[in-house]
Amino acid sequence: MRKSSMLPPSILGRHSVPSLQPRAPTSSRKAISNLKNAQKSTGPKTAAGKRRSRDNALRHGYNTAPCPSATLEHLRRILSDPDADVVSSLQTEVGRAAVALAVAEARLDRILEDRSTLQVIDRDHASEAERMAEAMPRHRSRNKEEAWMKEALTFLLKCNHRSRRMFKLQFNQQTRYLAQAHATRRKALLHFLAASDQKF
Repeated sequence: MRKSSMLPPSILGRHSVPSLQPRAPTSSRKAISNLKNAQKSTGPKTAAGKRRSRDNALRHGYNTAPCPSATLEHLRRILSDPDADVVSSLQTEVGRAAVALAVAEARLDRILEDRSTLQVIDRDHASEAERMAEAMPRHRSRNKEEAWMKEALTFLLKCNHRSRRMFKLQFNQQTRYLAQAHATRRKALLHFLAASDQKF
């Protein structure tokens, strides 16, 4: 027997000694109440609601497959074939390498497009913050209107600062995914060039 078991529960603490008493069974009244509460929120029931709920955990989608039309456009440009399609291209080694390169190109395009959008929004927020700072009264408020305007501009500047900080976090996150997309595209391009050399 261990020495710790010789100590009283008051010294060990109530969480140190496991309870040996069996848990009391749930009463029928409590079980009925639990069933009623469980039926109150069972998630979306319509098809549209289920489609929306599938994307609840989706943040940016950079790890998902890009748009099929963008992939097909890149594939036809890579193979120099306006009638090329993904299914037939997967039948050959060169076609599979071309599809992989097309997917990498489409994913890189999507990240670059989102990145440029964030840059435009951040510039708009910066210019808006400058305009609000210029409109801020420099002297002590002389009347209620000036005091209200100063308070409103201060609040808007704080919101603007939070938004810019959020966009900066997203921009830094995109930098990591952009580096990964460039590396994936480089590997896919080397694979495609190697497969093309074998063909010719």
